[in-house]
Amino acid sequence: MSASSSAREVLDPSVQELFADDPAGYAELSAIFVRSTAQRMAELEDACSHGASERIAEIAHALASSAESLGARRLGLACRTLERDPASGSAQLEQVRTELTAVTRRLPAAD
Repeated sequence: MSASSSAREVLDPSVQELFADDPAGYAELSAIFVRSTAQRMAELEDACSHGASERIAEIAHALASSAESLGARRLGLACRTLERDPASGSAQLEQVRTELTAVTRRLPAAD
């Protein structure tokens, strides 16, 4: 798979392949991600509404790391962009929401 086609994937299949012998482990990791992300998104939205740049960057960093661990590269990139430029606020937050929705629809925990 080329880098460009991988970038278009919501979830990088190579990360899922790491769990080929343990689909229950991937489902558990996915469930943890979904639960923790809901709380972080609420915190991120609150920080954005208050223009709390440091807090926005901190939460976006945590979200990016979690997303990347599951192979959600586009979500990770959207979070890293917000982390680097917290002033981008609501426009970038909308991109994070869009990518998060796409990811959660494809995770085993969403079934």
